[in-house]
Amino acid sequence: MVNAGGPLGTPARESNGTGMDMSHQTSQLVILFADISQSTRLFEIQGDVQARQIIGRALEMLSRVTDAHGGRVIKTIGDEVMVTFPDVDKAVEAACEMHRVIRQDLMFSWVNLAIRVGLHFGEVLVENGDVYGDAVNVAAKVVSMAQADQVLTTRSTIDSLSAPETLVWRPLGQARIPGKKQPVELVEVIWQEDTANLTKPLRLDSIPDLEAPVKLVISYRGREIELNQHRPSLYLGRDPHNDLVITEALVSRKHAHIEFRQGKFLLVDHSTNGTYVYVGDDRFFVHREEILLHDEGKICPGQDAPEDSRVALHYRCIQKQESKTSKANE
Repeated sequence: MVNAGGPLGTPARESNGTGMDMSHQTSQLVILFADISQSTRLFEIQGDVQARQIIGRALEMLSRVTDAHGGRVIKTIGDEVMVTFPDVDKAVEAACEMHRVIRQDLMFSWVNLAIRVGLHFGEVLVENGDVYGDAVNVAAKVVSMAQADQVLTTRSTIDSLSAPETLVWRPLGQARIPGKKQPVELVEVIWQEDTANLTKPLRLDSIPDLEAPVKLVISYRGREIELNQHRPSLYLGRDPHNDLVITEALVSRKHAHIEFRQGKFLLVDHSTNGTYVYVGDDRFFVHREEILLHDEGKICPGQDAPEDSRVALHYRCIQKQESKTSKANE
């Protein structure tokens, strides 16, 4: 990891060794860190020379993305690059593009290379081409909490965008940053595709008054599976050991599972490509998190294809009242 540039509270003026004070320039900038995920394992598998060439090529590509979006490379150390942007919108665009260029490169796909990106917008001290201060420390901590294929930032950075409503993102809760009295609210930016029309995922507490379902019925290619308190979970993916096997290429081996928890059914995604969930007229994208299933709709693992019977699962939640009516009619 790149050194964040010294402790918090770095003075705005310091001696230059001649007894005269040297002023720092203060600027509002986005600080972005991008590093190679699991680079140690890359060295173990590929060897020092080959791994260093792969990482060097990746960092060069990240630097080109930075330049193309009006940013500036501050430094590269080991498997990480630290860059700055004067424009928040361009910084977020660059963060997403960094992931895309890495994932689209054939060489990197062979070694399953991935990066993680963390960024934060705030005031920094600029001196001799380097940057220091609280915003740098926050950005460094944010990237340390990111996982492979993630763009993490802070809610304050999202709020600084010119049109945050056009970006697909989801809140991840608060995190403690060393040296800061108050926790920082973290946000994940969804970059995997053009998701301008997607709705942010539902949380368990975002629909407080739903009646608890008695069961959930999954329909897929003529097969029906019923989940209830006696059979509370179902696992789906390409792996033949799953309860529901879906062999499409964009479906992960262990893609997702549905579970009955606290009187509600939730879908939990574990995949590379995410899962699309349709509830009525709303469309949700879930990637390595969970979503509450209610009423009825469709689940599309790996790709947005609600009309493709090879991929789309139909689900229906059966409520208590509906279940009682069905029994009375029998």
